[in-house]
Amino acid sequence: MIWAVLTSIAVLFLLIVFLKARFKLDKVCAVCGAVSLTWLALLVLKFFGYGIDSLIIGILMGQSVTGWMYVFEKKAKELGKPNSLWLKIFIILLGTAFVYYLINFSLTMLIVSAVLLFFMLIFILTILGSKKQHRHYNEKIKKLEEKFEHCCD
Repeated sequence: MIWAVLTSIAVLFLLIVFLKARFKLDKVCAVCGAVSLTWLALLVLKFFGYGIDSLIIGILMGQSVTGWMYVFEKKAKELGKPNSLWLKIFIILLGTAFVYYLINFSLTMLIVSAVLLFFMLIFILTILGSKKQHRHYNEKIKKLEEKFEHCCD
């Protein structure tokens, strides 16, 4: 199973790289696309009753959640808001809940997670889109965020 998944990612990666060059799709990440298409295909197969291991789907979906976290972090830095610790933890928490309920086909909780994720993303985009800079920033909070930012150093 794992070799089929790895092969799928590699083939899709090459296909997306080719399509990016051919159609000038600069904003598409070939790795992200390959991983996402692979877990999406596996999830569909699992839904239709094929014996797909939920572990590999969860690993791939976790990679996608982490990728989204980095996309939002990059966007925050571009907008002059480099301290995005709170943004990252919210994306990880809600993304993990969303993935868990999606893999387990728990429709009610999946909808709740999706709604929370949607509102969180709207909130984040509103904050990131705000051009107004905060002039007075609480130094204690800033120091705490810096400690958390470098917690794994």
